[in-house]
Amino acid sequence: MSVEGVNEYYFDNYYRVVVLEDEGGFLVSVDVYITDWRLGEPVEKCINNTCLLVKEITLNNSQEYPCNPSKITIIGVKTSGKRETISVKWLCREKPGYNQIQALYELSWRIARGEQI
Repeated sequence: MSVEGVNEYYFDNYYRVVVLEDEGGFLVSVDVYITDWRLGEPVEKCINNTCLLVKEITLNNSQEYPCNPSKITIIGVKTSGKRETISVKWLCREKPGYNQIQALYELSWRIARGEQI
C-alpha cells in the first residue's frame, strides 16, 4: 500500500497487518479469522440480522507487550447466530518495528483463540 502513514505486512501467506500512524500514536490492525468467539460477552451493534461484536481486553500490567499498547480491541461479526472473530486492534504508544509487528500478529492469534496473554 502506498499511502503515507500506512504500512501493510503479510504473514502466513495472506493474513494482513496494517499499521496506521496518527497523531503521535499507532494503530496496528491484525487480520485473524476464527469461526468462533471465545472472548466472553462482547458489546453488540446490530443492523437487521448482522451484528458487529466489540470487546476490549484488559492489559496485564505485570507483562510487557510489543509497542507499549494503551488498548486492545477485538472485533467480530455475528450473522444468523454464528459468531466469528475477524480482527485484533492494538492502540500503540510506540512505533512498532517489524519484529514487534510479527509479535503482535502472533499474540493476536492467541487472543482470538481465547488464550491468556
